[in-house]
Amino acid sequence: MKRWLYLSLLAAPGLLAGCATISSNDLAHADYGPYPADYQSLITREAQARPETPAGAALVFGKPVPGVSHGLFAGSGTTYGYIVAVEIIRPHGSEAHTPSRLHYFMIADGRVTEITERFVVGHASYTGEMTD
Repeated sequence: MKRWLYLSLLAAPGLLAGCATISSNDLAHADYGPYPADYQSLITREAQARPETPAGAALVFGKPVPGVSHGLFAGSGTTYGYIVAVEIIRPHGSEAHTPSRLHYFMIADGRVTEITERFVVGHASYTGEMTD
């Protein structure tokens, strides 16, 4: 899991290049909202509500990192919030072909949204540093 998290952090600056340009001034004045101390419970509730997450799946969480997404919510432009990488591990014996997969969730404006596809194609990316 840590290897995936580190690889995703290394790839993130390159993904930002595929997004609409964000000025350093915009980043300096970005409002990411309050740090989501309860991010694990918020994401767990969202992940378990999704039909793609099998019953009994284990979730391994990265730390929330400041990030940005473009067009995340209907009618929105740029949304700032916290992006959390989560490995969803399928239970042993499930019918799925892959045992686990890395997903990305954004916590912004009090909402949790799964943004994996947006992250992969460069419509969402990290803008800050991961802290311990």
